[in-house]
Amino acid sequence: MAKRSQGGEVSDRSDAFPAAGPPMQKKSSAALAVEGIGKRFGSGESAVVAIAGITLDVKQGELISIIGPSGCGKSTLFNIMGGLITDY
Repeated sequence: MAKRSQGGEVSDRSDAFPAAGPPMQKKSSAALAVEGIGKRFGSGESAVVAIAGITLDVKQGELISIIGPSGCGKSTLFNIMGGLITDY
């Protein structure tokens, strides 16, 4: 969203608008960070641990690849990071 000044100039800078609340404290310099993520499907003896203890930091501009065999938890990890799975 652009903001027009009195002189008619248009600014699309995100810092041109006041913050909605207090600034958030960043724990790391990572653009994406997850810590200790785990997900279990089912319960009891039939429970399946899809992922356990995943910690990941990705810096701005860094490219990563997550590889593994079918069923190892790649999609589960991405679904958690994307907010599609919330009970982890």
